[in-house]
Amino acid sequence: MLSQPIKLFLFTTCLVILTAGFVAGQSKVITERALGVSFTPPDGWLYEKSGGGYVFGHNSIAGMMVISASDYKTLDEMRAAAMTGINEGGVSLMLSGELKPFGNQGLKGFYTGAMNGQQVKVYAIGMLHPLGGPGIDCMILTTTEAFGEVHVQTLNRLAKSVEFFKPETPAIVKEWDDYFKQQGGCRLHHLTSSGSSDYGGGYTGSSDEAIIDLCPNGAFGYSANSGISTDFDAGFAYSHSKDGGQGQWSLSFNGVNPVLHLKFHDGREMAFEITYIDNKTYLNGTRYFLLTGKDGPGCY
Repeated sequence: MLSQPIKLFLFTTCLVILTAGFVAGQSKVITERALGVSFTPPDGWLYEKSGGGYVFGHNSIAGMMVISASDYKTLDEMRAAAMTGINEGGVSLMLSGELKPFGNQGLKGFYTGAMNGQQVKVYAIGMLHPLGGPGIDCMILTTTEAFGEVHVQTLNRLAKSVEFFKPETPAIVKEWDDYFKQQGGCRLHHLTSSGSSDYGGGYTGSSDEAIIDLCPNGAFGYSANSGISTDFDAGFAYSHSKDGGQGQWSLSFNGVNPVLHLKFHDGREMAFEITYIDNKTYLNGTRYFLLTGKDGPGCY
């Protein structure tokens, strides 16, 4: 239930848990058509949009509340994430007690732990989207001594106000879909290499290459190679790894950016968040070149 967007909020807004009083433009009902969800902020809670979700604060109730999209497809995935908790970036939270159902397609539970040295308590609710869109994670947290029944009731009100509907494909996803499905398809190519020498004349080099061929009919081909070579007085060493496969590709939206999904014929799945910064394309933060036409994939 602590999805990646929720974790990001925890890492980047740790100090918010003891602050209140921020003001943002308010609306009685918040609707995110690309996610296929709407919800109503509880009375007295002010909010602002942040990335792919919303963060809430109150002028008299300590703590903060967060709601954001998640990528869970099953309750088992959600349950596994809840059991794992998080322990990084100054945040250490573990599940406290048992998970309980929330409606027919959700789970709820409590977490305890520390954030930047302060003891905190968290109440979290995760819900799957019944119509194929991203799920929803919401949570409320404050210091352990300040946490009370009002926090549980507040998050319950927020979660119970959530209404799901069929997501609408945002323009940015349509643009990438059209580009990938142009005549001949599109090749996504990543290639890096590096090397270094030591004082004894030894040399170490490494290389990484990945190719994703996207065809207009939804088929893809994937290949990845990486290697490390070391040349030293005692001899030469080389290690190599290789991966590849074929399947069907698709695009979705995570509330911030398009996501490229690769579903392999052997059952494996990969997901890459697409970002476009300074006229450069990145998949999960790694630079890829877009090749089309004669340099593109062999799609027929």
